[in-house]
Amino acid sequence: MEKPDDEELPGSTGGEGEGNDTTPVHSTGPPDSTPDIVAMLQGFMLNQQQSMQAVQQQISQLQEEVQKGKTKQLCVVTPLAAANPDTLTRPAPQSPAEVLSEHLDKEEEAERNFQEKEPLTQARDESKPEEDGSSGENIETTQVLPAPDQLTVDSVDTTSAAVSWNQPPGLDQTQHHYQISYQCLGTEPHITTTSSHSITLFDLQGGTQYSVTVRTVLENGKQSQLESTTLTTILPAPDQLTVDSVDTTSAAVSWNQPPGLNQTQHQYQISYHCPGTEPHITTTSSHSITLSDLQCGTQYSVTVCTVLENGKRSELVSTTLTTVIPAPDQLTVDSVDTTSAAVSWNQPPGLDQTQHHYQISYHCPGTEPHITTTSSHSITLSDLQCGTQYSVTVCSVLENGKQSQLVSTTLTTDSPWHSMKWIKSAFHIPGRKSVLPVPDQVTVNSVDTTSAAVSWNQPPGLDKTQHHYQISYQCPGTEPHITTTSSPSITLSDLQCGTQYSVTVCTVLENGKQSQLVSTTFTTILPVPDQLTVDSVDTTSAVVSWNQPPGLDQTQHHYQISYHCPGTEPHITTTSSPSITLSDLQGGTQYSVTVCTVLEHGKQSERVSRTLTTILPAPDQLTVDWVSITSAAVSWNQPPGLDQTQHHYQISYHCPGTEPHITTTSSHSITLSDLQRDTEYSVTVCTVLENGKKSQLVSTTLTTVLPGPDQLTVDWVSITSAAVSWSQPPGLDQTQHHYKISYHCPGTEPHITTTSSPSITLSDLQRDTEYSVTVCTVLENGKQSQLVSTTLTTDGFLQQEMVQKMSMCQFAVPLLLPNCDTKQITLMLLGESSLSKSQILNKLLSNPQQYHDTFVHHDMECGDVPRQISDGLVEISWYFPCGNRNIDMFTKPVAVANLRGDIRSFETQFSFLCQT
Repeated sequence: MEKPDDEELPGSTGGEGEGNDTTPVHSTGPPDSTPDIVAMLQGFMLNQQQSMQAVQQQISQLQEEVQKGKTKQLCVVTPLAAANPDTLTRPAPQSPAEVLSEHLDKEEEAERNFQEKEPLTQARDESKPEEDGSSGENIETTQVLPAPDQLTVDSVDTTSAAVSWNQPPGLDQTQHHYQISYQCLGTEPHITTTSSHSITLFDLQGGTQYSVTVRTVLENGKQSQLESTTLTTILPAPDQLTVDSVDTTSAAVSWNQPPGLNQTQHQYQISYHCPGTEPHITTTSSHSITLSDLQCGTQYSVTVCTVLENGKRSELVSTTLTTVIPAPDQLTVDSVDTTSAAVSWNQPPGLDQTQHHYQISYHCPGTEPHITTTSSHSITLSDLQCGTQYSVTVCSVLENGKQSQLVSTTLTTDSPWHSMKWIKSAFHIPGRKSVLPVPDQVTVNSVDTTSAAVSWNQPPGLDKTQHHYQISYQCPGTEPHITTTSSPSITLSDLQCGTQYSVTVCTVLENGKQSQLVSTTFTTILPVPDQLTVDSVDTTSAVVSWNQPPGLDQTQHHYQISYHCPGTEPHITTTSSPSITLSDLQGGTQYSVTVCTVLEHGKQSERVSRTLTTILPAPDQLTVDWVSITSAAVSWNQPPGLDQTQHHYQISYHCPGTEPHITTTSSHSITLSDLQRDTEYSVTVCTVLENGKKSQLVSTTLTTVLPGPDQLTVDWVSITSAAVSWSQPPGLDQTQHHYKISYHCPGTEPHITTTSSPSITLSDLQRDTEYSVTVCTVLENGKQSQLVSTTLTTDGFLQQEMVQKMSMCQFAVPLLLPNCDTKQITLMLLGESSLSKSQILNKLLSNPQQYHDTFVHHDMECGDVPRQISDGLVEISWYFPCGNRNIDMFTKPVAVANLRGDIRSFETQFSFLCQT
């Protein structure tokens, strides 16, 4: 046999059930037997002349394809009687029978593909719904108008909020805008539009939660699904909390009304306490309050917040105040002699139950003070110098070392001539001068950072005498400042803050005569940092700042900052800057922050304080994982900074017009069940700490699926029609609905029809054509489910006839066809097949009444034994007719040769068979 240049050797594997078998089968009968074989085989295939005419028409069409070069490799076999050892058999021209052989190959391949698709279709029909609620069928989805992406609340204050979003994907070349709707509970929505990607919402109520939705809108009015979020406006805190006055056992504080609450019912909650005690809490609707029953000399923290009728509270504003330690009262010089003096005073009011003592300091000009203490209300100062003026100060001292303001007086010890002067004064001689009285009860009325007010009583006996007063004041290491006044009081200005001053006052007559000096001391206040402000707060840090205290431009100083949350030790740090960032804070926690001014020598101002609450981080990246008909799964990431903090999540979900369903979980995901089909739900999630504090809400929307038809099945297919059916979608028993069916073949417009039945017959189809069929559920309002789809192929005439015969076990696959021109028998390639060639030959050689297993095949008993020595074996068998045409398979003797194995592996046997 010659092999054409464009052909290859047959490549199928011979044998029983082990792949393709292209072993040649030789007939040894005379050439006259060939037509009989062809007639017999044609009788197996076609029983009616009309069917043969249809086949001939298809053969003509296939011949045209053959002429165009669509050839099939054939193996040519010669009858044994016509064998010529000297002549090689060449490939014969394709006859109509050979073309039919090729066509049958194509039909066989199509049938095999059909059989392979059937299990897939069955598996698809029996498959369970996926997690997203869709069935196993191929799903076609309609194009959805994309919603705005990443709706974010950028900022919120008391009466406004800014929200923004990203442009939806795929709308760069499409005209569109956005519709924004926002409302608080119990009010009608406010609706506005914008072509921008952000908007500021104004005229909001303070301390109120708002729901905000944004959707994309095209020029034709088509709208996307809603993207939603929630925000809560800030409840404004009281403004400018001020300590108006402080005394020993009470203090008055006041504040301004918060902005934006003119039309809103509210009150104020005031809390105050000293370290180690429980807070005292009271409320008022006024903008000021007097705190009474305080302990003297004690620092108190005072906080005020706004409270609405629903109990919602603003952030706390805070301050600190220190009640005054009462100074000794009515310091009096009881007696003076040459080297000693006795002074006394009354116990300060309000210290009956408080342990305290007194510190007495006395000195004469140019000497260091002598300091002593006593728990008594009087003391005798000894070892004084005679004839010397002394300044004496007394203050109250608590057990913690805190001191009251100083009260002071002066005294002058007697000289040795004191007795004589006393006698002279007792026996006054007219014309002699008397002693000039001193100012009485010099008092420090008020002190601030750079000034002080002092006053005194007019000396007795000077009502009719022209006189004035000389005042001298100085701080250590400086020259005295001297001024005069005719008034019994003066304000000393341009003082250094945080500095102790000595002040003396004496009476001066017009002739320049001066009385003895009376003196006192005071200490200017070290100014506190001004306007302590919380600039920003996030989950784990905060920034606070303040203004430099007045009067410290030329003074070296720094600031001490202390901050802590309840139950922890304060963190203390210092800075020379008027701001600081506090880091490593716990999320969702309230902190008290205090700041004071510190001079180089360590003296500290009063503390100013403020409270701040770090933000409780909200769940991150809230995502809808899947949605089905009556359930949905949502998930989120753990908020940052809560790894060591006990917390859980609160989930709320509802559809319009219903109350929210609220549940909690400690997991990062949840499945929402018992939802209504085809309904939009708003879902919000927030972080919740053990103390009940909640983060801001993060939200999303989801729409449950309208169930599509279930188990879409192709029931039957004919040449020009097909029937498909499906199961009613679950959950629609009480709901009016119908089905929309669309079907088309490639390159054509879809045919669309509707039915209320769960099946339909599609007619006027083109034969031997593949159609795509989709079905969806349609409600009365026009809403459609997702599409379920399948494909079907209408039957060709020959394929339909073959399938019908095969289904009734009345069709045998033809193997041998005559070559009418060369009197040869050709073997048709079957392509990939699990059929046994040997078994087919056995059936061909057996009559209907008797069957013989002439050739061993795998379906025989022990026929599946693995080959060991039979590969390459050529078996031959003969058929001899008995003369009874009713049972004879052939009218002439026929010999059949069968090569076992792959013909490509046995070239010698193949060459021999080709020459016989």
